[in-house]
Amino acid sequence: MRVDRQQGKGALESYVLSGPDAEVRLVPSRGGLVTHWQVRGEALLFLDEATLVDATKNVRGGIPLLFPNAGPLPAGGATFGGRTITQPQHGLARTSAWSVVQAIADDDTARVELLLTSNAQTKQGFPFDFESRLACSLSETDLTLEWTFTNTGEVPMPLHAGLHPYFTVPIAQKALARVPTTATQLKDRRSGEVRPMSPIRFDDGEPDVAFLEHGPAATLQRGDGSRIELSSTPQLSTLVLWTVPGQPFVCVEPWTAPGGALASGAGLLTVAPKATEALAVRFRFVPR
Repeated sequence: MRVDRQQGKGALESYVLSGPDAEVRLVPSRGGLVTHWQVRGEALLFLDEATLVDATKNVRGGIPLLFPNAGPLPAGGATFGGRTITQPQHGLARTSAWSVVQAIADDDTARVELLLTSNAQTKQGFPFDFESRLACSLSETDLTLEWTFTNTGEVPMPLHAGLHPYFTVPIAQKALARVPTTATQLKDRRSGEVRPMSPIRFDDGEPDVAFLEHGPAATLQRGDGSRIELSSTPQLSTLVLWTVPGQPFVCVEPWTAPGGALASGAGLLTVAPKATEALAVRFRFVPR
């Protein structure tokens, strides 16, 4: 296994983790974004390259990091412990430049560790002191993201986090793609309606739903007999599904709580002063 530091389009520095059968590309300056995951020649993450190299745009594709909020906040923000939180959709992590702490490889694993700490800019919309670390690892063909949040301040800190993977599903296969679940309820993220579980079709409009209490494991059946399996830590029990017509991707997103948790408090995690909350997701591709 190996890690290579490379200069990419638009002078974006990337780290490439590679082994005999797989490759992962990570761009620290664009929100600690994993932009590519390829197994045995098959690209498993959608990426709009134009949004990656244009710093004025949010990147569409890869695996964006969602923190301190997954989804939008109300127009007036949210309040926690008497402090007002204002954030764009999906929060500040995905638009922040992360620093590289370590890049290592051995016979079994290639690994890059990133760091994001609170500063004057982050405190304008999220007035809490924190240190967040992301470890991206490639082992054989599995991709693992380990994400920690340390409250370095003196007051409790709210935590609503998630991952937003854009998995490639060719348009012709979207009618057959499925994400099985044992959840009994889903939430329509546009209307806010909570209703009994019903089948989700990825070739019908723009589904944007959350499976409530789905649990820490998920499988995207890609419609051609292959599948992508996600194994998460228990906190990531909400699963959000989203796609748009005419685009070759399906997003399968493990979140710690449904959207709006910073405002509603529903499912919201709290990190005590000097404590750390640790999340992790492993991605595994099973070919047809």
